[in-house]
Amino acid sequence: MIEVDIGLIRKKWNPQTGHLEFFIDADFGDHPPSRDVITQIADETSHTVGQNVVGVCANQWLLTPQGWSGVLKPVPTMDAILEWFEVFARAFPHVQGRVIAPSSREPRDLPTRLRRAATPAAHVAYTTSDLRAVPEGDRGPLWLVDATLTRFIADRAVTWAYQRGCRQYLNRLTVDWWTEVLGVDYAPAIAQARERYRVRLLTRTSDPLSERSAFLGSHGQATFHARDDRLDWRETLDLVRPTLLWSPPNTDLAFIAMTNRPGFWRPERQVTPWPHISEPDLRYNSPLLASFTPDAYGIQILTDAHLARAHDLTGWLTTPLPGGRYLVEHPDLAAWYAQPEPHPDVLAKARADFGDMILTTDHITTHNPWTDHT
Repeated sequence: MIEVDIGLIRKKWNPQTGHLEFFIDADFGDHPPSRDVITQIADETSHTVGQNVVGVCANQWLLTPQGWSGVLKPVPTMDAILEWFEVFARAFPHVQGRVIAPSSREPRDLPTRLRRAATPAAHVAYTTSDLRAVPEGDRGPLWLVDATLTRFIADRAVTWAYQRGCRQYLNRLTVDWWTEVLGVDYAPAIAQARERYRVRLLTRTSDPLSERSAFLGSHGQATFHARDDRLDWRETLDLVRPTLLWSPPNTDLAFIAMTNRPGFWRPERQVTPWPHISEPDLRYNSPLLASFTPDAYGIQILTDAHLARAHDLTGWLTTPLPGGRYLVEHPDLAAWYAQPEPHPDVLAKARADFGDMILTTDHITTHNPWTDHT
């Protein structure tokens, strides 16, 4: 019989949100349940328990070294948790095991972090639904990208991040908890998780030591980062560049910036600070990204609205893309990406070329995107 480790579960259950990340540590023998089977049983369990616990469900299924892992939500009490797993266990009457929760913040065998040398990272702002329709207090963690597009991005991210012989880790629910993932069919869990949480995907190899990561943050903002000491700057750039082009018609802004460490859209993670705004300026005014950019970069995807604000892009390579987007590149990419910081003269000239396209606090005041602000 599959039993609940009440001590571990009680520590990891979040009573404020009613969410619980769990693992089913059980011996299923030679025929472990597939994702489809475990999902079907979970759905049937939720239907049965839902008579007493409204809206309860378990999704985000991942196959891990500890067994199948999922997220149960919303469960308002420990009694509701125990009831759900009691019904779930009836589908496996001859299986011995227990339901457990994460017991450490990071796996002990997580490889040592690579050196903090700056490398190119792709930043993509995907088109969202109208953020102005969301109450101000609820905007913070929301993704608000179309579900079909989110699944497409998740599929691409898993494929892009995979490395032969790598170990894969997924972060959901909190900043610190990582789950090691087996196989390459976990994009559905990423898409489901991103409905509610910021999600981070990380793959690593230890010999040779390399790392790829994908971050799906708030308001459609994603970051894709690769680090491999075997690769030179051009090879690394070629590795992250395709992530800009996954869905141009659904991209408000994208660029490649040199960064010291992977993460969400934060200027302190980039080698070169934004010239006019801080991270909160952008975070609280993200609808402006469809017509402004925080800075000039060696490679970016821009819209017609961006180009209309530019001062002079005659010295740049501009390639039309579907959906009224444009790939805008500097002719000397080495000046931007061969060293940790772009050449200061090149950067200054680029900022002058971009002109009124670069977001300032005055722009935020003049083009305030929020109808509920005064």
